Amino acid sequence: EGAGPCHVSVDPKGKYVYISNYGGGNLAVYPIQKNGGLGPATDVVQHTGSSVDPGRQKQAYMHSIIPSANGQYIYASDLGVDKVFAYKVNRNNGTLSEVAYASSTPGSGPRHFAIHPNNRFAFSVEELSSTIASFEINPKTGALSPLERVPMLSPDFPSDKDSWAADIHVSPDGKFVYASNRGQDDLVIYGIHPETGKLSLVGYEPTRGGHPRNFYMDEQGDFILVANRDNDHFVMFDRDKQSGTLSFSGKEVQVPAPVCLKMLRLKSSRF
Repeated sequence: EGAGPCHVSVDPKGKYVYISNYGGGNLAVYPIQKNGGLGPATDVVQHTGSSVDPGRQKQAYMHSIIPSANGQYIYASDLGVDKVFAYKVNRNNGTLSEVAYASSTPGSGPRHFAIHPNNRFAFSVEELSSTIASFEINPKTGALSPLERVPMLSPDFPSDKDSWAADIHVSPDGKFVYASNRGQDDLVIYGIHPETGKLSLVGYEPTRGGHPRNFYMDEQGDFILVANRDNDHFVMFDRDKQSGTLSFSGKEVQVPAPVCLKMLRLKSSRF
């Protein structure tokens, strides 16, 4: 339903699939059929507008959709218009109604979004400004209220070099948030205050490769896999659950230009 589909997410209840069309500046909802196939789109929402960066924000550029844990809401990050939209999902027919949107700092370019396990806080990684914006979620309406905005780049990163923020994930215990820098080529680590959601810098972990566009954390929070596109590999880091810090495991797997990692769950059978 739009040009340049760049992100796919699945309803946590397994009922719908959400597509972000980057070039088309829109999002689409598809029902999942019993055989795993997709039915015709139940809703398509077109974003309009622009922002202050003439090269990257001349129009709407939908980048990702993240559903809430209960599937009642989705959060749509639009890099082109500097907004994170909250939509309520009609669970019966797959249509969307806009709840509200949270405006980002002009020129920041929201790219990906992560919801805290307590469902009270959320974090937006902003590609163009290399920042993390944090929000509090209204449990009754799903609306977002801004909390703070913190830098992702280290103070000694050269100002004449480029770096773009990419991916973001919260640890399963809710104690830490991790986000990737493409250019500085590392993961920035912040601790999360359990009551206020405020962030405190833990440090930076080099990703042992260039352009870490995406990374994956296992459901127990024991390790992180980072996809380094420009080095044709993904690498594994062990995670210290107390401090949040990472240590390179020495393990890497060669894959041509990896840009995304997902867990595939397999059901085993005994014979």
